[in-house]
Amino acid sequence: MRTNGWRALVPTLVAAVALAACGGTSTSTSTQTAKSSLSGTITFYMSGDVNIQHLWLDTLIPDYENAYPGVKVNLVYSAHGVEDATTLAKLAQSQQSGQYSGFDMLEGGLVTEAAQSGLLTKITTSEVPRSSEIDPSEFTAVQHDAMPYRGSKVLIAYNSDYAKKAPKTLSDVLNFIRSHPGKFDYNVPSGGGSGQAFIEAVLNQYVPKADQQKMGLGYYPSLENLWNQGFDQLHALNSDIYQNGTYPASQDQVYQLLGSGAIWMSPVWSDQGLSALKTGEFPPSVRLTELSPPLYGGPAYLGVPAISPHKKLAFSLMNFVLGSAEQAKIVQQVQGLPGIRLSYMSTSIRKQFASFGTNESLPYSAKMAADLNRLWQSKVPG
Repeated sequence: MRTNGWRALVPTLVAAVALAACGGTSTSTSTQTAKSSLSGTITFYMSGDVNIQHLWLDTLIPDYENAYPGVKVNLVYSAHGVEDATTLAKLAQSQQSGQYSGFDMLEGGLVTEAAQSGLLTKITTSEVPRSSEIDPSEFTAVQHDAMPYRGSKVLIAYNSDYAKKAPKTLSDVLNFIRSHPGKFDYNVPSGGGSGQAFIEAVLNQYVPKADQQKMGLGYYPSLENLWNQGFDQLHALNSDIYQNGTYPASQDQVYQLLGSGAIWMSPVWSDQGLSALKTGEFPPSVRLTELSPPLYGGPAYLGVPAISPHKKLAFSLMNFVLGSAEQAKIVQQVQGLPGIRLSYMSTSIRKQFASFGTNESLPYSAKMAADLNRLWQSKVPG
């Protein structure tokens, strides 16, 4: 997922978060009793980017533990998801044996696969009341077996000093590439979602909507022949890509090219693009724009394993993180889109994300994406 210019929230707001965590600002005895009755330790596995690790360690977990002093959160971090496969295997074994895997909550790319494999607990408004504030469409890929809590989408970044007109469609981007040789680039699909989103958009020009949906929710290798025309188009662009078809191994390297002025346009994640503008990695002349139809994007999920003795604690943490104050901190610190509807956020946050739109394309499932990566390597470069 990677997910701006927001000032630190004042201490009184943190206090308000603690009071609001159970769904209101009342300091009634019943509210305090409900909080004090929660005690224990949650073991939380996460494999997001390091900025997301710091979001949880420095902000979300301390805020929660201050609001619920009887609960402690033990964060187990796997850089770049190197332990995802092992963790999924543990969850599957736990499901079969009925024995606790050692994990009570999950965050990272493995959550979608765990949800689609039936390894997680269904999220309802009974357990997580604030989940009613999430757009129902955000649950599509996981069928309510995991909970969206922040989001990002892939946009097109362009340097307005050289690209005078904002691209509005994929066709506009392709026309720019052909008319400005060497000034556009994207990373190999295994090197980050922004490059892969551009590739999928080109392929999807020739894939019926119904088949796009199938490939987003399952594994249908028989449909991969629908990609041939798109791969041919990508291959034909080689001479117009940066340095005659040089595709960086990571999206960060593409962002560096854009920031230095070596290229004038590229796909970027919304959160990373906003962060780069905030820190000066991108010059002020860089703009972010959404295409129509949009490139892919969507939520980052939290999941609760089907076998866990601490589900009540995990659900309380999920509900807490969906509070508007904690959601504002996600926006502030990692430039993430809120997990809840913008209508529940402040006017300033609504304005910040208004130009991004509310839609995004569904990315291909993990197995379809793995095949796409392999086929791209054989069909596009060179």
